Amino acid sequence: HSSPLDVLTSANEFLVRDSEAGYFVTVFYVLCDMETREIRFACAGHNAQVLYRKSVNDVVLLKSTGMPLGVSDYARFGEAKRSYEPGDTLVMFTDGVTEAINDLNEEFGEDRFFEIIRKSADLPAADIVRAIEDAVSAFTVGVEQFDDITLLVVKFTE
Repeated sequence: HSSPLDVLTSANEFLVRDSEAGYFVTVFYVLCDMETREIRFACAGHNAQVLYRKSVNDVVLLKSTGMPLGVSDYARFGEAKRSYEPGDTLVMFTDGVTEAINDLNEEFGEDRFFEIIRKSADLPAADIVRAIEDAVSAFTVGVEQFDDITLLVVKFTE
């Protein structure tokens, strides 16, 4: 398929047809075009992802519309695009990162998450992942993890 929208539409058709009732999956699907310095993305019920903009030392939320895959034959998905510049960083994650709970029943939250991204943005991708994992672990020390934590970091260097 040539677009994130087409991929999600096809995947949804497959899941609705071939999965057991009640099963669904959230997805954030992104294509990076290195020639045009553009990312195209579509979302199926997943949380917004993060593009760190080095030039302004801030984050942009990557949002598009769509319900989780496998829920309905009639699901529709939106596709969006953003340009990026050398030095920008794409941070993709599951909500287990921002919804991690400490011993006071407080969530790690987006503000802490974004601050870690800003502070570690000049590091290599693997070190950004480690910085986020370390911050979440320190925040949740002594509390059992209840959700998956998945991170993928892409640094745009040219």
